[in-house]
Amino acid sequence: MGPTDDGQEHGRQHAGREEQPSGRPAPEEWRGLVSALLGDASRIALAEVALGRATVESVPGLTARKARGALKKLEPYTYADADGTLHLDDAKLSSLLTAGQTPAGGRTVVERFTTPDGRLRDYPARPGERRELLAHLAHRLFEPGEELAEPAVNERLRRVTDEHATLRRYLVDLGLLSRLKDGTAYRLDV
Repeated sequence: MGPTDDGQEHGRQHAGREEQPSGRPAPEEWRGLVSALLGDASRIALAEVALGRATVESVPGLTARKARGALKKLEPYTYADADGTLHLDDAKLSSLLTAGQTPAGGRTVVERFTTPDGRLRDYPARPGERRELLAHLAHRLFEPGEELAEPAVNERLRRVTDEHATLRRYLVDLGLLSRLKDGTAYRLDV
């Protein structure tokens, strides 16, 4: 399942999050992540999620009770794919970095470089902002683990730009999208 045309995403299970009206996390939300790292069980859970070995039901090396508690703390920063494997939510973690900062003109990187209907206006010159924008677009257009042939990838990219080949190249160069070794398809790299 992929994003719908109205910008809503389906297929990912996220925890409820308190967000500001702009859709950005509250500036103090990073505290939850730091508190999640204070316990040994949470650190083990984070490592297992990062390595792709944790699921919504279990964490290797932790009892079921400790896994539930640790995963509850990490829930706002992770999502589960269709088979229940947990992944770190890169877009969410990136947004925590800028949550307390006021971007130029009071708008986010995504707001500055896309139109109100979500089409790409331009690419940021700053590498960090470019990565943030491209990560946002990649996660909006593709689902983790989804493999698509080049024509299907191009169709998705055309939703946000007429220069789909340039966008595809940038996504591949930044490691956000990878081409399978046999060259038959592309996949979002989480």
